[in-house]
Amino acid sequence: MKKLVRICAIVTMILGVSGPVQAGFTVDWATGGARLIKLGNTGYPNDWDIVTLSAASGSLTLEYGAPQVVVVNPLTFEVGINADYGWTDTDVLTRDITVNGVTKLLSLSNPMDVVISYSDTLHVYEGSPVTFGNIIVTPLGWATGLVNSGTSSVSARFEAVPAPGAILLGSIGVGLVGWLRRRRTL
Repeated sequence: MKKLVRICAIVTMILGVSGPVQAGFTVDWATGGARLIKLGNTGYPNDWDIVTLSAASGSLTLEYGAPQVVVVNPLTFEVGINADYGWTDTDVLTRDITVNGVTKLLSLSNPMDVVISYSDTLHVYEGSPVTFGNIIVTPLGWATGLVNSGTSSVSARFEAVPAPGAILLGSIGVGLVGWLRRRRTL
């Protein structure tokens, strides 16, 4: 009986609690670009605000419990004219994302707005996570806005989580060990 309890405890620790044990694994990623035009202002020729995201790609080594933040799109904000309208134009920066050869079309999204005034300001907000098996990609936002044109970037947090099957197997193992210990004391 003691031997069975030890075996269950070891299997639980290896498969369930910590997930697959790896020192680190490579994640290859790529994003598509996006362009939003005709933001704000009055529509006179060439006075629209424009937001452009450039496509990007990269590779990183990811470990369980150690998320990484990387720039996934360089960004350019072009202001056509500045005017004292005092209103906001809202939209979503949506683009494709590929992780380890799997592409999800138009699934990486950041809500954004352009506040129209004497100094047009672009704000980019955190978007919803996109899941690729045990890898979660969350597009991040900015703490401050980009005022009157300029360049910046949009980042995303990549994190690895144990596969749901490993968590279920670990839970079953923990329950079995508890049941065996309780039964032994009766």
